[in-house]
Amino acid sequence: MEKACRAPSGVPDAFKFVCRGAVSSDQRDRVKSAGRKLGIQIVDIWSGVEFEEALRLRAEFLLQRFVEGVVFPDAESELRRFVDDFPELSDEDTLRIMAAVFERPAFRTPFQAESSLPAFQQAIEDTIGALNTGIWRTRDGTEIRRLPSLHTLRDAGTRAKMTKVVRELDEIRRVFKHHLADQSIRHCSCDDPNCPVFMVDHSAARALDEARTKALRTFRRAWPSFDVSVA
Repeated sequence: MEKACRAPSGVPDAFKFVCRGAVSSDQRDRVKSAGRKLGIQIVDIWSGVEFEEALRLRAEFLLQRFVEGVVFPDAESELRRFVDDFPELSDEDTLRIMAAVFERPAFRTPFQAESSLPAFQQAIEDTIGALNTGIWRTRDGTEIRRLPSLHTLRDAGTRAKMTKVVRELDEIRRVFKHHLADQSIRHCSCDDPNCPVFMVDHSAARALDEARTKALRTFRRAWPSFDVSVA
């Protein structure tokens, strides 16, 4: 770090160390303290296990390539395409990974038991974005992980089914907004848009449950191993 700080470009904004083995908490504290004394604001230290976890979280298929010694491209554009296109995944593997976006309460809880209207709407929008772009985010916009998008599917029939899933997810969003507009889904009178208390007519809850089930069943037609049951 001291040598890097003497470079013509000046003090780096951040350092990230990736180590082969374990790193003790004392060693982490010493390295971070040394970085702060040099004016480096961010010092991250990954042990070998943490590095593997990060690879599995964001690009699991890269871990196998990394272990087997497959050479990565040098150019930035080629490397980005290499990662984003998920070249080694079969359609079966792609759909298995995609299934993770449906493992959330918005798809498993009957709408009558939903606890947050904003969370429900955001979950639907996040899922549409994840399937279309391969970027899966939390409610606050933080990226959870990278997924293969529906555009990486090789089989045209499977890709068509997933395109239909996205259309049906968008229909859930449309139905939700329609019932908000006609007050068959309505907030309580506290004027807090994030309040978990709301009223919903049975017809609106039924329409949303049916629209959601329709999308889940279409995904199952693309990937028969998927469980469409709702809590």
